[in-house]
Amino acid sequence: MSGARRRGHGAAPPVISILPTLVLAWAVLVLVPAGLPLVAAPDRAGRRPALVALASRLALPAGGLLAASMLMTPGAAAGALALPWMGVSLLAALHGLGRLARRGAGPLEELAIDVGLGNLAIGALWAVAWRAGWPLMGYPPLWVVLTALHFHVAGFVLQLVAGLLARLRPGPATATALAGVTAAVPLTALGIAFSRRLEVATAALLTGAAMLVGVLAVTTRRAPEGPTRPLLGVAGAALVLSMPLAASYTLGHLISVETMLVSHGLLNAVVFGGCGLLAMRVAAPAPRTDPSGIPFSALAASGRVGSDFFARSGIERGGGPAGVRPHGLVDRLEELAHPGFAPGRVAPAIRRFYEHTDAHALRVRPDWRPGFRRGGRLWARLARGMGQLQLPLVAERADDAVESRIVPLDDARDGRPGCRGWVRTFASDGRAMYVAAYAVHRRGGIAYMNIAFPLPAANLASVLRMDPVPGDDQGDAVVLTTRNRRRTPGDAGIWLVLRLGRLTVPVKLPLSETIHVWTPSMPHAPRDLVAPAEATCVARHELRLLGIRCLTLDYAITPFRP
Repeated sequence: MSGARRRGHGAAPPVISILPTLVLAWAVLVLVPAGLPLVAAPDRAGRRPALVALASRLALPAGGLLAASMLMTPGAAAGALALPWMGVSLLAALHGLGRLARRGAGPLEELAIDVGLGNLAIGALWAVAWRAGWPLMGYPPLWVVLTALHFHVAGFVLQLVAGLLARLRPGPATATALAGVTAAVPLTALGIAFSRRLEVATAALLTGAAMLVGVLAVTTRRAPEGPTRPLLGVAGAALVLSMPLAASYTLGHLISVETMLVSHGLLNAVVFGGCGLLAMRVAAPAPRTDPSGIPFSALAASGRVGSDFFARSGIERGGGPAGVRPHGLVDRLEELAHPGFAPGRVAPAIRRFYEHTDAHALRVRPDWRPGFRRGGRLWARLARGMGQLQLPLVAERADDAVESRIVPLDDARDGRPGCRGWVRTFASDGRAMYVAAYAVHRRGGIAYMNIAFPLPAANLASVLRMDPVPGDDQGDAVVLTTRNRRRTPGDAGIWLVLRLGRLTVPVKLPLSETIHVWTPSMPHAPRDLVAPAEATCVARHELRLLGIRCLTLDYAITPFRP
């Protein structure tokens, strides 16, 4: 046995017996109920996330029951009173997991908040064990409650305040502090349980990272005017003063456990936690990236997709508004305009392709990166069975034409306005290469091409922004990408959108795609793009997995002549 259990205590002095109880009561009655609303911001449609909104409403009564159980002798009755707090914490953890699924791992400050929500559930488990009288992992009661405190205050409050502070002042120093805190909180607990060396190393890491958070809080100048800056200053100063006290106990027993609990515990939980959360409630910093509220398509297949999916599902309509059928992926390229993109400068041939897609034929040449071709073959078998996303393994034969048609869709069934379907099939056997529903949505002045590929019980959503090609002084070529600009919030990305009854569950995938479109005569078009003389556009479509290019599709686009 190592760490706290190895060091054990006999009869605890009164201050050690009562202080952890009081601090944990403060955490569950004040800190957590004040912190949960900070991660319950409504999305762009005004809808609050259901799980954490419910957790926020229940936090105070559940915390009250846990606090009441602290007046009882540990046992079944006290443990039962603590169980609602476990439920509240699980709701918060599920919200963090949902945030992570929708957004993906980055940015680091949002990941830190997600981890903090998970730490809260771990702390609740230890709190229930303490009240029930369970010697969890063989710990004596004092160290059970101290572990619960560790995950409530350092695991949840510190993570939350540090993550929100990083929204105010992103940068290398903040990222370093966040990475250290996020890694050190669970590792310190593991070190106390299993390894003195790990305990010492991670305690030093947590001390340094938390002190850096404190310094950043004291020195931040990006907070709104008003009480935010002085509150952050007090919170940061408390953290800078308290962490060395904890380290002096953990690393060398230079102070007594009583002194450590009174000084470090009160400064962290009461001063840092109270002032830090109050400062963030006043500042309400917005995240750099927030996929909540993206209008994902409601389409999903009940089985095989196939080229007749839209007609078979009753989603295809005879015409759009006023009976007008769409002919392109957009009616006018201006729908994709934003401050960084002027459609008026785009080459006429590229504009014609996007506005009259059904008047063009496409030829594609795939280039699978070594190491991914075998995966491509496996995907080809799966895709053939689904009748969807049949990415070519080799170049299409000259006699195997690909037919392309644009069809109007029922906006109400899809859930997005202005929908149209683009169906590409092999003329020889009618196999579907792509079956996709296209729409456009806007956020913050940026327009996005919002594409949904129906799949069994789901759809694959690709949300792209159109920009001029970098380095193109004329601005007449375009690039579409699922990558957001650095340090700029955006909706671009690729999601697997699961349809569970009426519930939509988007899961961010580690995939990205970039599509460059040129005319063959443009001097900056790649010379290795092979196109027939009649081609009016050429395109290069790169697919990446975890940032590694796995497939490149080169397209030659020609006007269709029956």
